[in-house]
Amino acid sequence: MRLLVTGGAGFIGSEFVRMTLRDYPGDSVVVLDKLTYAGNERNLDSVRADPRFRFVRGDICDAAMVGELAADVDVIVNFAAESHVDRSLEAPGQFILTDVFGTFVLMDAARAHGHQRFVQVSTDEVYGEVNHGLSVEGDPLQPRSPYSASKAGGELQIQAFAAARTGACDDAREHLALAERLAWRARLPRALVVCGPPAAGKSLLAQALGERSGLEVVSADETRKTLTGVARTARAPRDAYATEVSARTYGELGRQAAACMAGSGGVIVDATFGQRNLREAFARAFGEAHPTIFCECRAPVDVLRRRARARISDPHRVSDAGPTIAARLAERFEPLEADISPQNHLVLRSDRPVGELASDIVAMLDSRLAGAETAEARR
Repeated sequence: MRLLVTGGAGFIGSEFVRMTLRDYPGDSVVVLDKLTYAGNERNLDSVRADPRFRFVRGDICDAAMVGELAADVDVIVNFAAESHVDRSLEAPGQFILTDVFGTFVLMDAARAHGHQRFVQVSTDEVYGEVNHGLSVEGDPLQPRSPYSASKAGGELQIQAFAAARTGACDDAREHLALAERLAWRARLPRALVVCGPPAAGKSLLAQALGERSGLEVVSADETRKTLTGVARTARAPRDAYATEVSARTYGELGRQAAACMAGSGGVIVDATFGQRNLREAFARAFGEAHPTIFCECRAPVDVLRRRARARISDPHRVSDAGPTIAARLAERFEPLEADISPQNHLVLRSDRPVGELASDIVAMLDSRLAGAETAEARR
């Protein structure tokens, strides 16, 4: 079967592409993706060399392009969409254009080229708020945001096409949060350390990865304040950063991480890891039985200063590092290359949006895994 997968460079779409090429050797896949905030071509690095795969950058609203691609496939699977409720409140028109008109363009192309099946990937948010129990297929659609309304509009078009035409239309309403978490968890290592100097963005990235994967995040800043009896968002005194306290902090952090591994099977660690003795304290408590990937965030000193200055007024901040300390610790940061093997060490330029960084991490991991599998196959 020949598939056109729209939005195939996104988190869930790219997992579908990888699964299809892995499990169905007779199938081929063309991915059409606009590569906006929601798509990252690096998500497809692991299948790029597959002769059954082709990538096309483009917009599902481009009827000419969609028609040309639809002529050479048997089925369209539509993952492409504008997403996130907050964004839909800021720019609802773009959601209507992509999720409603874009779906129409795809359906019309499928009709024109005689496709017998069309698969639309939607969201359970079309049902609105569900206070008790779960939604079922026949529940009424009660969207509560421009995002869910636009997805519902796409679904209703599909129902109309299915009623008027002979082709079969499948509507998969994903339980989106769960699906994304499963996709993220499957692609992250069981133990991931997000590290770097203060204000490099490591805490935001660790929290984003935790939210998307469902893995627990343990934080050196929070652990330090717990050990020294300081409230989470209060400023710790100077002696809370004494050498022996820091060693205790990283030892306790290692024990917390090990407990997460034993309980839920995975963990994300948020810590600076800028000194070798602290890495050793963590490793002694965490143990060597857990393969760990270190993702090091790096940013120019002027970016660190600016970020550290900006968060001083944030009432929810946990880190105590101001602009001067952030710059000083960045200069004194002991390179991880001395202690961490290259295959377990990722480096990210972190003066970019956190969503882009998160996508880059999984893409880099996918690429390394594909490379390792290729090397193993050649042996």
